[in-house]
Amino acid sequence: MATTYTWRIETLKCAPQVGDKVNVVKSIPYDYIGVDDDGIEAIVSGDLEVADPGEDWIEYSDLTKSDVEGWLEANLDVQTLKNKIQNKIDLIKTPAVVKVVKPW
Repeated sequence: MATTYTWRIETLKCAPQVGDKVNVVKSIPYDYIGVDDDGIEAIVSGDLEVADPGEDWIEYSDLTKSDVEGWLEANLDVQTLKNKIQNKIDLIKTPAVVKVVKPW
């Protein structure tokens, strides 16, 4: 079965000003979501710290979802995140421990 992965980015944490730059992204809180073919979903969350901007800085108003997702993918071990998500999905499908009714 295939699992589909997507990023959910609700906010960006910014410094109001760094030098002459305004609204400089300092960290990216994220959820990485995996959904398998059966609709089972698992999430890994984190917060990526972003280095001070260099010459490749993008104006905040010009940032795209693709830009921010690219930063996440370039700076996180995405395969490890996928493995964690898949392990969570596997545990939902085949739990190691389950609640059962008392035998009396």
